[in-house]
Amino acid sequence: MARLRPGPVRIFPDGCQDVIWQHMPGQAPVWKVSTLDLRVRVVRGLTGTAMRGFRLAPGIRVPATLWSALDPEKPDEVAAISAICTGNPALTEMLAALAEPPDGAGALARRLGQSLRSLQRLSRAETGQPPLFWLRLARLRRAMAEAAEGMPLAMAAAGAGYADQAHFTREARHFHGAPPARLLADPVAMAALLAPGL
Repeated sequence: MARLRPGPVRIFPDGCQDVIWQHMPGQAPVWKVSTLDLRVRVVRGLTGTAMRGFRLAPGIRVPATLWSALDPEKPDEVAAISAICTGNPALTEMLAALAEPPDGAGALARRLGQSLRSLQRLSRAETGQPPLFWLRLARLRRAMAEAAEGMPLAMAAAGAGYADQAHFTREARHFHGAPPARLLADPVAMAALLAPGL
């Protein structure tokens, strides 16, 4: 269980939602679920707040019945969360296919033996986002991981399929709020944005 430090904390998009137990000073403990972050988000910690987070795999849905299954007085509910949160096997297959980067959503659909329209319907219905969101996020995370290993930014950009380094920089600013070089110089940011996720 972690106690929040006061001040801002950046939450980077990772394709995952989290189930969070939170106990703020003077209040009853509660369970919450994070949104699917589309861009970097800043949250402010309140001194003395205790939190416990359970990261779900990308594409896992949190049903409304989760809240009746969780006891706010028990912050270690891993078994209950695992039993109730599920994913669509077709979506899991789509997200797994991103490990080998396809050249666009059409190529991803063909690899999965689906029409592009079917893939778009699946992705939007299950996650609220089109396949392009998942492709962009996976590509950016791949490029940032390569750059973190010491690969020059231009090579990391090319290896991830960006048209050029400027394209990589625009995507980093869009999702992470800063250019790659600035993020690479910040160990706290890099640990957060490369945490297991998509």
